[in-house]
Amino acid sequence: MARMRTIQPTFPNTYRISEVPREARYLKLLLPLVADDAGRFRVDDYSEILHKLFPGDKDATVCLPGWLADLEHIGMIETYTVKGRNYARLVYWAEEQAICHPTPSLLPPSPTEPPEDSRISRTRRGQKAKGMDGQGHADRSVAILESDFIFSDDGDITMDRKALLRLFGTSLVNAEARGSHTAAIRAAEMLARYSGIKPADEVASDAPASGSERDWSKVPSPAEAHGLPNTSGKR
Repeated sequence: MARMRTIQPTFPNTYRISEVPREARYLKLLLPLVADDAGRFRVDDYSEILHKLFPGDKDATVCLPGWLADLEHIGMIETYTVKGRNYARLVYWAEEQAICHPTPSLLPPSPTEPPEDSRISRTRRGQKAKGMDGQGHADRSVAILESDFIFSDDGDITMDRKALLRLFGTSLVNAEARGSHTAAIRAAEMLARYSGIKPADEVASDAPASGSERDWSKVPSPAEAHGLPNTSGKR
């Protein structure tokens, strides 16, 4: 079944979109219908685009290459060739489309496309968090990379302390901008205590003895480690 696609309400005022003809703008709105869940599509002979997006429009056969060139000129799409086959991708796909469970793409990525981590989901490149502060500014986002985690042979996952503090610090900045400092402290405590992801150096230095479980009540919360009160209500 085909997936739903989204049209951003700010599209008419998107940077440089007014520089291209009306038909090219219309094409930009339709291209997500032929793109896969990674925003990629084939442009070998344009037959799929013409059949799905412009059925019965005879002039589209002649005009389509020019419309695509217009969109590439303003940076909305990128065309590329892999092993003699021609492809294109929607450059701002991650910012424009929110897909909860994307189907892996069968098309090769562009050489300039940033790689996606396969084991740990992360914030999409350039995507803004949904929250807004009191001034109407979007929250800061923070990327969590696969390199921030350590995967052990027995299945445990540990997190680098610097990465954890980076995430914690960003949450604090966003909460302070909203005037909701307590919420950030609680979120950070929940992340550290209940997600099962622990700072790697704590695991190495405070590992439980063989056959016993670790006493988490002796480990200070992120709030306490930074001289702030413990608001989780648990030890």
